[in-house]
Amino acid sequence: RTLFSHKKSSQHNKPIYHLTSFRLNDFLLVCAAGMPNERPRKNFEKLSEMALDEATVRKIAKLARIKVPENEVPTLAEELSKIIEWIEQLNEVDTENVTPMTSMAEMVMPKRADKVTDGNYPDRVLSNAPSPEGPFYTVPKVVE
Repeated sequence: RTLFSHKKSSQHNKPIYHLTSFRLNDFLLVCAAGMPNERPRKNFEKLSEMALDEATVRKIAKLARIKVPENEVPTLAEELSKIIEWIEQLNEVDTENVTPMTSMAEMVMPKRADKVTDGNYPDRVLSNAPSPEGPFYTVPKVVE
């Protein structure tokens, strides 16, 4: 089955993706992964038109192997629909010239000198060996 169809845009010569058969679990997977060579969710139709009904919530719960009590299904459908509406608001933000990033904080590990050491505690390391010989581990012969 085909989840998306695409055609070339006459203005930018880039593919434009359209939902052709909607299944929520496929949609969520595609949203998480993004489209190839495109910013994720850039060319999607309005997400708010995709409000979740109770049957879809039951299907999602079954696929995720989550037991949802029947009395919580309507509330969960409403909450998930609000999440989709929130994603719609995020899609309205102009991110054309924004560099994608994985974190708000700069994640640089402190650098240290690249030098080989013995760990400065060979006696503690060798205490775990079944039969050490001097400063070395001894192992049984495995190749003949």
